[in-house]
Amino acid sequence: MAEESGETKPFENNFEFWADKANYEKDTCLKLKKIRRKVSIPPSYMGNLKSACTTILNKSLTKYDADISGTLVAYNDKSFKSVEQTVSLKNRPGEAYLNFTLEVDVVIFSPEPGSFLRAVCKENRETNKSHTALLAMDTFNCVLSHLNEEGIKSEEISVDQCVRFEVESIEIDWNGLLMVKGNSQSMSGEDKEYDIYRDSLLRYAGYANEVGEAFRAQTAKYTVGGFNGPVSLTYAISVGYCAADAYDKYKKTGKFTGFVDALGWQLAASVIIPGFTIHQVCHYSGLGLAKTLPKVPLPRRQLMVSAIGLATIPFIIHPIDHAVDWAFDKFPRKYLYTLD
Repeated sequence: MAEESGETKPFENNFEFWADKANYEKDTCLKLKKIRRKVSIPPSYMGNLKSACTTILNKSLTKYDADISGTLVAYNDKSFKSVEQTVSLKNRPGEAYLNFTLEVDVVIFSPEPGSFLRAVCKENRETNKSHTALLAMDTFNCVLSHLNEEGIKSEEISVDQCVRFEVESIEIDWNGLLMVKGNSQSMSGEDKEYDIYRDSLLRYAGYANEVGEAFRAQTAKYTVGGFNGPVSLTYAISVGYCAADAYDKYKKTGKFTGFVDALGWQLAASVIIPGFTIHQVCHYSGLGLAKTLPKVPLPRRQLMVSAIGLATIPFIIHPIDHAVDWAFDKFPRKYLYTLD
């Protein structure tokens, strides 16, 4: 389990979060299972068996368990089921222990040699010349060797880079914590996780407001209360896309900071900056055409302005994305993720 500032953060049970990862994310080595565990409850817990089971399972979280061939990550306390109950007497009837088998739905982390896992690099090459430490799902420690069979160091892995590698072996320390080992020669960029908001045609919804700005002049007659109706609709579509993508990132990270990061980035890179840019391009193009082609009818000049605006969009997308990435890395992200 990861450590921050020299102190180990308590690991909290969050079954829905981990179950979603097991069901929908690739290369996590997470499995949903129904397990049975023998439990012995002291008399003090006789009136609250659920609390007793919760206490027992909480102590097992993130600890490797050979009986389930993995590490217990989360459990569904709503699935608790008691089977095969017996009562044992210690010294007196008042010290009777209730023994039973607990059946419960769980999520386990079960990496096996040959399986693939995704993890994020947490140290640079200068820290360790032959190995790099990584963290899988912000929780599980991994280490990649940089030496191939001929003893030649493999490619560089940068800090915060997410890599996919093949599991070679696992080790369990005396605390029961698991270490996943792999070799950077097995790293692969293939089988990238599909992101519907970034990899599908839905991505173009983020550019709707730029298209709206390109046609602002033609739709000016639909202005009500100072708002251009069709253009405002395109902004609503773009902002809705940004919010949906941010919520998706919150579900995947389980952290509100992931939502804030994605929403802030999308609003800046997909709505505000490109929208303002196309607005200015069209505004000054219209002024320029009015001076250079005054005899051309206004409707035709407006179509020319729209064509200029639309043609500009592909050329500004990537520069704006890179600029916003650079700006966010320099300030917001530097401090935002310290709040987790």
